[in-house]
Amino acid sequence: MADNGNTSGGVARTGTQAGLVDSLGNSSQVSVLWDTSNTWSLRPNAVPADGNAQLFKGYLDTTDTSTTTVNITDIPYLVYDAYVYFDGGNTTNLSGFYAVNDGVSPVQSEGPYLDSANWPIEDGGYAFIEAKKPGDTGNVAAFTGLRGTSLTITATPDNRRAPINAIQIVAVVPELVVNSTAAT
Repeated sequence: MADNGNTSGGVARTGTQAGLVDSLGNSSQVSVLWDTSNTWSLRPNAVPADGNAQLFKGYLDTTDTSTTTVNITDIPYLVYDAYVYFDGGNTTNLSGFYAVNDGVSPVQSEGPYLDSANWPIEDGGYAFIEAKKPGDTGNVAAFTGLRGTSLTITATPDNRRAPINAIQIVAVVPELVVNSTAAT
């Protein structure tokens, strides 16, 4: 994760956050709105060992039957990838479906993914594990080639919970193609 993350301490079940910063710490117009049935924190009194442990300490949570929705607006990139991080509590076998809709590309829906659980908050140094296909165990899912200036992300439980700890938007820089054939 980038050093300049945005956090929402004491997150409410419904809320907004504007004035987000990019990975260089620069201000942006990007804002986020979320609606969830619950929020939760892993070991609330634990001191996170590093930024990644802080990222996984709290999360937006579903119930067995609810859906969490996150709307991100004013995304400045022409093409970007979205990474959804999930690690809900210290319980194994939590799984959820995650979907993204940028309003331009076809909706990308993935899962169910199994939460790999138990990010070591006090110890840190754990690894990000990408869940790439249904049934995979992991703590991050990638949605690629998105194009809209707004993005809606939903998390729907398959087995008890579908947490969202964080969302990362990464600009895709197009490759420069140089034709080396010179006219003669």
